[in-house]
Amino acid sequence: MGATFKQSLIFFKAVTPTHPGYAKGALDFVDQPVQRDEFGFPCIWASSLKGAVRSMLSRTQESNACLKLALGPPPTEAHEHSSLTSFLDVRLLLFPTRSLKGVWTYATSPHFIGYLATYLEALGKNDKATQLLQNLRNISTPATSRKDILLDGQLAILNELDVKDIKIDENLPISLFEKILPEELLAHVKSRGVVLVEDDLIVDLVRRGMFIQYRVRLKENEKTVDQGPWLEEYIPQETILFTALICRPLLKNEKCSEPCDWLYNNLKNKVLWLGGNETLGKGLLKLYLVDA
Repeated sequence: MGATFKQSLIFFKAVTPTHPGYAKGALDFVDQPVQRDEFGFPCIWASSLKGAVRSMLSRTQESNACLKLALGPPPTEAHEHSSLTSFLDVRLLLFPTRSLKGVWTYATSPHFIGYLATYLEALGKNDKATQLLQNLRNISTPATSRKDILLDGQLAILNELDVKDIKIDENLPISLFEKILPEELLAHVKSRGVVLVEDDLIVDLVRRGMFIQYRVRLKENEKTVDQGPWLEEYIPQETILFTALICRPLLKNEKCSEPCDWLYNNLKNKVLWLGGNETLGKGLLKLYLVDA
Protein backbone atom coordinates (compact mmCIF):
# COMPACT_ATOMS: atom_id res chain seq x y z
CA MET A 1 0.00 0.00 0.00
CA GLY A 2 1.37 3.43 -0.94
CA ALA A 3 2.18 6.15 1.55
CA THR A 4 -0.45 8.80 2.16
CA PHE A 5 -0.55 12.12 0.29
CA LYS A 6 -1.49 14.99 2.62
CA GLN A 7 -2.66 18.52 1.95
CA SER A 8 -4.19 20.95 4.36
CA LEU A 9 -5.02 24.54 5.09
CA ILE A 10 -3.32 25.76 8.24
CA PHE A 11 -4.81 28.66 10.15
CA PHE A 12 -2.87 30.54 12.82
CA LYS A 13 -4.06 32.74 15.65
CA ALA A 14 -1.39 35.00 17.09
CA VAL A 15 -1.47 34.35 20.84
CA THR A 16 1.21 37.00 21.34
CA PRO A 17 2.63 39.69 19.02
CA THR A 18 4.85 38.08 16.38
CA HIS A 19 7.99 39.36 14.69
CA PRO A 20 8.95 37.41 11.56
CA GLY A 21 12.01 39.52 10.93
CA TYR A 22 13.11 41.23 7.76
CA ALA A 23 16.21 43.20 6.76
CA LYS A 24 17.06 45.83 9.35
CA GLY A 25 16.19 49.32 8.11
CA ALA A 26 14.25 48.02 5.10
CA LEU A 27 11.39 50.39 5.93
CA ASP A 28 11.76 54.11 6.64
CA PHE A 29 9.46 54.26 9.65
CA VAL A 30 10.73 51.31 11.70
CA ASP A 31 14.19 49.87 12.36
CA GLN A 32 13.22 46.19 12.46
CA PRO A 33 10.15 45.54 10.26
CA VAL A 34 8.26 42.30 9.73
CA GLN A 35 8.24 40.39 6.46
CA ARG A 36 5.88 41.59 3.74
CA ASP A 37 4.28 40.13 0.67
CA GLU A 38 4.43 41.51 -2.86
CA PHE A 39 1.63 43.98 -2.06
CA GLY A 40 3.20 45.33 1.12
CA PHE A 41 1.01 43.45 3.60
CA PRO A 42 2.63 41.73 6.60
CA CYS A 43 3.17 38.03 6.04
CA ILE A 44 5.35 35.13 7.10
CA TRP A 45 7.51 33.69 4.37
CA ALA A 46 7.30 29.96 3.84
CA SER A 47 11.01 29.57 4.64
CA SER A 48 10.50 31.12 8.08
CA LEU A 49 7.49 28.91 8.79
CA LYS A 50 9.30 25.75 7.72
CA GLY A 51 12.27 26.65 9.89
CA ALA A 52 10.04 27.23 12.91
CA VAL A 53 8.23 23.91 12.34
CA ARG A 54 11.55 22.08 12.03
CA SER A 55 12.82 23.72 15.21
CA MET A 56 9.66 22.78 17.14
CA LEU A 57 9.77 19.14 16.04
CA SER A 58 13.55 18.79 16.40
CA ARG A 59 13.45 19.72 20.06
CA THR A 60 11.87 16.38 20.92
CA GLN A 61 12.56 14.27 17.83
CA GLU A 62 16.05 15.20 16.72
CA SER A 63 16.97 11.85 15.14
CA ASN A 64 13.52 10.95 13.86
CA ALA A 65 13.62 9.45 10.35
CA CYS A 66 10.18 10.87 9.52
CA LEU A 67 11.34 14.39 10.36
CA LYS A 68 14.23 14.06 7.94
CA LEU A 69 11.97 12.78 5.18
CA ALA A 70 9.11 15.21 5.72
CA LEU A 71 11.14 18.41 6.11
CA GLY A 72 14.36 17.46 4.38
CA PRO A 73 17.82 16.60 5.73
CA PRO A 74 20.09 19.12 7.47
CA PRO A 75 22.25 21.33 5.21
CA THR A 76 25.26 19.02 5.49
CA GLU A 77 23.16 16.19 4.01
CA ALA A 78 21.08 18.26 1.57
CA HIS A 79 22.48 16.33 -1.40
CA GLU A 80 20.61 13.19 -0.30
CA HIS A 81 17.07 14.31 -1.12
CA SER A 82 14.72 17.29 -0.93
CA SER A 83 11.89 17.87 1.51
CA LEU A 84 8.62 16.06 0.85
CA THR A 85 6.65 19.01 2.22
CA SER A 86 5.83 22.35 0.64
CA PHE A 87 4.56 25.28 2.67
CA LEU A 88 3.04 28.36 1.03
CA ASP A 89 3.62 31.86 2.37
CA VAL A 90 1.45 32.75 5.38
CA ARG A 91 -1.09 35.49 4.53
CA LEU A 92 -3.36 37.76 6.53
CA LEU A 93 -7.04 36.84 6.74
CA LEU A 94 -8.54 38.69 9.72
CA PHE A 95 -6.79 41.68 11.28
CA PRO A 96 -7.69 42.97 14.78
CA THR A 97 -8.64 46.64 14.72
CA ARG A 98 -9.30 49.05 17.57
CA SER A 99 -12.90 50.20 17.80
CA LEU A 100 -14.21 53.27 19.58
CA LYS A 101 -17.05 51.03 20.76
CA GLY A 102 -16.52 47.41 21.69
CA VAL A 103 -12.71 47.68 22.17
CA TRP A 104 -11.78 45.74 19.02
CA THR A 105 -13.12 43.69 16.14
CA TYR A 106 -11.74 41.87 13.12
CA ALA A 107 -11.36 43.54 9.72
CA THR A 108 -10.92 41.83 6.37
CA SER A 109 -11.24 42.73 2.71
CA PRO A 110 -11.83 41.16 -0.72
CA HIS A 111 -8.06 41.03 -1.25
CA PHE A 112 -7.48 38.85 1.82
CA ILE A 113 -10.42 36.59 1.03
CA GLY A 114 -9.31 36.33 -2.60
CA TYR A 115 -5.99 34.91 -1.48
CA LEU A 116 -7.81 32.36 0.67
CA ALA A 117 -9.74 31.30 -2.44
CA THR A 118 -6.46 31.03 -4.36
CA TYR A 119 -5.03 28.70 -1.73
CA LEU A 120 -8.19 26.59 -1.81
CA GLU A 121 -7.78 26.26 -5.57
CA ALA A 122 -4.13 25.28 -5.08
CA LEU A 123 -5.36 22.42 -2.89
CA GLY A 124 -7.88 21.34 -5.52
CA LYS A 125 -10.91 22.69 -3.65
CA ASN A 126 -12.33 24.62 -6.60
CA ASP A 127 -15.95 24.29 -5.44
CA LYS A 128 -15.16 25.83 -2.05
CA ALA A 129 -13.17 28.61 -3.69
CA THR A 130 -15.97 29.39 -6.15
CA GLN A 131 -18.60 29.43 -3.39
CA LEU A 132 -16.43 31.69 -1.22
CA LEU A 133 -16.00 34.23 -4.00
CA GLN A 134 -19.70 34.09 -4.87
CA ASN A 135 -20.64 34.75 -1.24
CA LEU A 136 -18.20 37.64 -1.20
CA ARG A 137 -19.77 39.19 -4.31
CA ASN A 138 -23.18 39.04 -2.63
CA ILE A 139 -22.03 41.25 0.26
CA SER A 140 -21.99 45.04 -0.09
CA THR A 141 -19.05 46.74 1.62
CA PRO A 142 -18.62 48.01 4.21
CA ALA A 143 -20.54 45.51 6.31
CA THR A 144 -20.26 44.27 9.88
CA SER A 145 -21.64 41.44 11.98
CA ARG A 146 -21.49 43.54 15.17
CA LYS A 147 -24.01 46.33 15.44
CA ASP A 148 -22.76 47.24 18.94
CA ILE A 149 -19.61 48.82 17.46
CA LEU A 150 -21.67 51.36 15.47
CA LEU A 151 -22.28 55.00 16.30
CA ASP A 152 -25.55 56.49 15.03
CA GLY A 153 -26.43 53.22 13.37
CA GLN A 154 -24.01 53.28 10.40
CA LEU A 155 -20.65 54.68 11.57
CA ALA A 156 -17.73 52.79 13.08
CA ILE A 157 -14.43 54.29 14.13
CA LEU A 158 -11.70 51.71 13.55
CA ASN A 159 -8.05 52.46 14.22
CA GLU A 160 -9.10 56.13 14.50
CA LEU A 161 -10.60 56.11 10.97
CA ASP A 162 -14.26 56.81 10.21
CA VAL A 163 -15.95 53.95 8.37
CA LYS A 164 -19.32 55.23 7.17
CA ASP A 165 -22.51 53.72 5.77
CA ILE A 166 -21.90 50.28 7.25
CA LYS A 167 -24.56 47.66 6.67
CA ILE A 168 -25.34 45.16 9.43
CA ASP A 169 -25.09 41.50 8.46
CA GLU A 170 -25.03 39.30 11.55
CA ASN A 171 -24.37 36.22 9.40
CA LEU A 172 -21.22 37.68 7.85
CA PRO A 173 -18.74 35.25 9.51
CA ILE A 174 -20.93 32.30 8.51
CA SER A 175 -21.39 33.54 4.93
CA LEU A 176 -17.65 33.90 4.46
CA PHE A 177 -16.00 31.26 6.60
CA GLU A 178 -18.39 28.41 7.40
CA LYS A 179 -16.89 25.04 6.42
CA ILE A 180 -13.51 26.77 5.94
CA LEU A 181 -12.44 27.89 9.40
CA PRO A 182 -12.29 25.23 12.13
CA GLU A 183 -15.19 25.42 14.57
CA GLU A 184 -13.19 26.80 17.51
CA LEU A 185 -11.73 29.58 15.41
CA LEU A 186 -15.05 30.37 13.73
CA ALA A 187 -16.73 30.69 17.13
CA HIS A 188 -14.02 33.12 18.22
CA VAL A 189 -14.46 35.20 15.06
CA LYS A 190 -18.23 35.29 15.55
CA SER A 191 -17.81 36.50 19.13
CA ARG A 192 -15.44 39.35 18.16
CA GLY A 193 -17.28 40.24 14.95
CA VAL A 194 -16.06 41.02 11.46
CA VAL A 195 -16.02 44.21 9.41
CA LEU A 196 -15.65 43.69 5.65
CA VAL A 197 -14.12 46.80 4.08
CA GLU A 198 -12.79 47.81 0.68
CA ASP A 199 -9.19 46.98 -0.18
CA ASP A 200 -8.12 50.65 -0.11
CA LEU A 201 -9.25 50.95 3.50
CA ILE A 202 -7.69 47.69 4.71
CA VAL A 203 -4.29 49.09 3.71
CA ASP A 204 -4.70 51.95 6.21
CA LEU A 205 -6.25 49.77 8.90
CA VAL A 206 -3.32 47.35 8.77
CA ARG A 207 -0.74 50.12 8.67
CA ARG A 208 -2.26 51.80 11.72
CA GLY A 209 -2.81 48.51 13.53
CA MET A 210 0.70 47.07 13.49
CA PHE A 211 2.23 46.85 16.95
CA ILE A 212 5.37 49.01 17.26
CA GLN A 213 7.58 48.63 20.32
CA TYR A 214 10.44 50.88 21.41
CA ARG A 215 13.49 49.01 22.73
CA VAL A 216 16.75 49.98 24.40
CA ARG A 217 19.67 47.92 25.69
CA LEU A 218 21.11 49.00 29.04
CA LYS A 219 24.70 48.81 30.22
CA GLU A 220 24.90 45.88 32.58
CA ASN A 221 26.03 47.64 35.75
CA GLU A 222 25.10 51.26 35.10
CA LYS A 223 21.41 51.17 34.12
CA THR A 224 22.13 53.68 31.38
CA VAL A 225 21.45 53.24 27.69
CA ASP A 226 24.06 51.23 25.82
CA GLN A 227 22.18 50.89 22.53
CA GLY A 228 18.95 52.38 21.23
CA PRO A 229 16.29 53.33 21.17
CA TRP A 230 15.16 51.32 18.16
CA LEU A 231 11.74 50.37 16.85
CA GLU A 232 10.52 46.78 16.39
CA GLU A 233 7.40 45.96 14.39
CA TYR A 234 5.06 43.08 15.27
CA ILE A 235 2.03 41.39 13.76
CA PRO A 236 -0.47 42.07 16.56
CA GLN A 237 -1.92 39.60 19.00
CA GLU A 238 -5.22 37.99 17.83
CA THR A 239 -4.35 38.26 14.11
CA ILE A 240 -5.62 35.30 12.10
CA LEU A 241 -3.45 34.12 9.21
CA PHE A 242 -3.43 31.12 6.90
CA THR A 243 -1.22 29.01 4.68
CA ALA A 244 -1.32 25.67 2.89
CA LEU A 245 0.72 22.52 3.39
CA ILE A 246 1.26 19.89 0.71
CA CYS A 247 3.16 16.70 1.52
CA ARG A 248 3.98 14.28 -1.30
CA PRO A 249 5.14 10.84 -0.07
CA LEU A 250 7.70 10.31 -2.81
CA LEU A 251 10.17 8.72 -0.41
CA LYS A 252 9.95 6.35 2.50
CA ASN A 253 12.22 3.90 4.32
CA GLU A 254 12.05 1.07 6.80
CA LYS A 255 12.13 3.52 9.71
CA CYS A 256 9.30 5.73 8.39
CA SER A 257 6.64 4.37 6.07
CA GLU A 258 4.22 7.33 6.45
CA PRO A 259 6.20 10.59 6.68
CA CYS A 260 3.25 12.78 5.67
CA ASP A 261 0.92 11.22 8.24
CA TRP A 262 3.64 11.64 10.83
CA LEU A 263 4.05 15.34 10.06
CA TYR A 264 0.31 15.97 10.01
CA ASN A 265 -0.24 14.25 13.36
CA ASN A 266 2.63 16.14 14.96
CA LEU A 267 1.27 19.53 13.84
CA LYS A 268 -2.30 18.99 15.06
CA ASN A 269 -3.37 21.20 17.97
CA LYS A 270 0.12 22.59 18.47
CA VAL A 271 1.47 25.98 19.43
CA LEU A 272 4.46 27.26 17.50
CA TRP A 273 7.14 29.77 18.42
CA LEU A 274 8.13 31.85 15.39
CA GLY A 275 10.27 34.92 14.86
CA GLY A 276 12.29 37.12 17.15
CA ASN A 277 12.17 37.70 20.91
CA GLU A 278 10.84 34.29 21.87
CA THR A 279 12.35 34.69 25.34
CA LEU A 280 10.27 37.87 25.77
CA GLY A 281 7.07 35.96 25.05
CA LYS A 282 6.74 37.08 21.46
CA GLY A 283 5.88 34.89 18.48
CA LEU A 284 3.48 32.34 19.96
CA LEU A 285 1.04 31.04 17.34
CA LYS A 286 -1.76 28.49 17.75
CA LEU A 287 -2.10 26.14 14.76
CA TYR A 288 -5.32 24.81 13.29
CA LEU A 289 -5.05 22.17 10.56
CA VAL A 290 -8.04 21.74 8.26
CA ASP A 291 -8.19 18.74 5.93
CA ALA A 292 -8.40 19.69 2.27
